[in-house]
Amino acid sequence: MTLPYDDEDPISIEKYARTLLNRTLREVYQASQTYNMGARGALGQAVEKLHFKYQPNNIAAPDFPKAGLELKVTPIKTLKNGELVAKERLVLNIIDFMVEHSKSWEESSFWQKNKRLLLMFYLHHDNAAIYDLYFRLIGIWDYPEKDLLIIKNDWKIIVNKIRNGEAHLISEGDTMYLGACTKGGGHGGDFRSQPFSSELAKQRAYSLKKKYLDIIISTWRKDKRLNDIEPIVKNVKDLSNEKSFEQLVIEKFAPYIGKSPTEITKALGVKINPNAKNFFSTLSLRVLGVKTKKVEEFEKADITLKTIRLKHNNMPKEDISFPYFKYKEIVEETWYESTFRSYLEKKFFFVIYKFNKKGELRLAKVMFWNMPARDIDSYAKLVWERTVEQINNNKAGDLPKKRENYACHVRPHGRNAKDTDETPNGVMLVKKSFWLNSKYIRDQILDKSID
Repeated sequence: MTLPYDDEDPISIEKYARTLLNRTLREVYQASQTYNMGARGALGQAVEKLHFKYQPNNIAAPDFPKAGLELKVTPIKTLKNGELVAKERLVLNIIDFMVEHSKSWEESSFWQKNKRLLLMFYLHHDNAAIYDLYFRLIGIWDYPEKDLLIIKNDWKIIVNKIRNGEAHLISEGDTMYLGACTKGGGHGGDFRSQPFSSELAKQRAYSLKKKYLDIIISTWRKDKRLNDIEPIVKNVKDLSNEKSFEQLVIEKFAPYIGKSPTEITKALGVKINPNAKNFFSTLSLRVLGVKTKKVEEFEKADITLKTIRLKHNNMPKEDISFPYFKYKEIVEETWYESTFRSYLEKKFFFVIYKFNKKGELRLAKVMFWNMPARDIDSYAKLVWERTVEQINNNKAGDLPKKRENYACHVRPHGRNAKDTDETPNGVMLVKKSFWLNSKYIRDQILDKSID
């Protein structure tokens, strides 16, 4: 069969893909429902068969091997302010633990299959059949050189865990742009053997993180929100195989260790209102050489910048909170797909100050941190399960307390007693959220570098 595009030419393929822009499969092909509306990947398979005229497959090569182009069909959604964002991460190919560890970067399954992507973003609609979904953004994504260096380091982190017999300890918080998400099964993924440990590991797939997709969407749409984002890495030469992005960031804070916020401000030659609520976050951005409100690399990696102030005894002054949960929604989640678990798998950048014996606050340390996988699926899971159980038993007023769990707890997070949410039983209760315990955070950050 003669194809309606040149399968050796990426531009020809992209141009043909764009004939679906702002259209549905029904409009173009008078398509009938031949796929399960709720099946993952169903729309992608329909696009492959109906539009590109080839049978869906699971080969290790890109979907258009002669052009070196991998097709990905993925949903976007519209926020209340009208912005378009990705609905979810972009899942790529399955990681074969038994094989991937023996590969170089150039030989890796990720690079061999996903070095160049043809992205077709469609607008998600809960009740629409797949052939009634509109394609809103279509194009080829070539990783910028700086992104690619970070992605390459992400790949090394994932593969080194496999080589160290720690495939079962992989977490999406380990990496920046390229994740290793669980894949398959309804309870956190199927389990697979790994080469250097007898412990089974959850099956995982390479994925691009949701926030990374958000930047792609904003870039293609030329959104004004990009004006509030500035990169730390101004020159690609600042990154290399010898120096990771994380090392580069930590080095930027090194000259200010031991200094007070006032001394850091003076050394930088900047003026920041010390009484402003965002004083510490703004100061951190200026240390990083960023003049805008957000860091490009942090946005793409969904990294949360968090200032922690330690008492003289090394105990953080505060617990760390997460956004409040909705009582009716949390009981409909599973643990592995829960919002709380997704928060815990993100990466944090801690800027840690400590009060000395004189009561002076001084910069003690900075570090990237993500919650260890074992803690997520033990301490955090227990608190989440207990929370859901209590809400279902009409006991939403009695949720896990700080003394009951080493790592986390639940407590009110509303603006006041009138800031409430409805439980499944129709009772209005103050909004609540999960919190990481200050003692747990202390144990995670404490080492000899903090005296």
